[in-house]
Amino acid sequence: MDGANVAGVEMQTIMIVLMLMLPTIALGQTIDDVVPRGVSDGDTYKISFRSQGIDTPESKQQCSRNGECYACGEEAKQALLSMICLDSGKEKCKFKKLNFKIWDVGRYGRPVVTAYDGDKDIHLEMLKEGWAVAYRNYLPGPLKNDYISAENEAKQNKVGLWAGEFVMPSKWRKGERLESCE
Repeated sequence: MDGANVAGVEMQTIMIVLMLMLPTIALGQTIDDVVPRGVSDGDTYKISFRSQGIDTPESKQQCSRNGECYACGEEAKQALLSMICLDSGKEKCKFKKLNFKIWDVGRYGRPVVTAYDGDKDIHLEMLKEGWAVAYRNYLPGPLKNDYISAENEAKQNKVGLWAGEFVMPSKWRKGERLESCE
């Protein structure tokens, strides 16, 4: 073999070994005992996972409640933190060990997951408290009825986002704003 072919065979061998070493993620798989490093907003964990089936206000999104603007993106984030911190209410959060069920891999290469604290579906809790909306375009069948029912209940009870006015997060990301707050 000449030098070019030897280098090519060595590179192929290295690539095959690397591919075998990389962990594979199967859809529907559960990853247990993951400790998040933090959260970016109410539906994004700082472990590069994306929440399945819910959408929450973005970090800088403003909403209106009782005629006053407030940082609903920040409140959604705080709601999530209160569910996943061991020491809720303290300045620095010590995160619980969570379990994640993988549904898909999103367009940015992040696993799309449902987060669980034991048997409790954290995303369902965000919907019940009104800090998330059901992401109907990306909602798998097994979650659909529970998530939509939880959103409707929060809306009827006027809790969280539903206690005032807001722009759907998907529309806010496209540039739509609540006139009274911008």
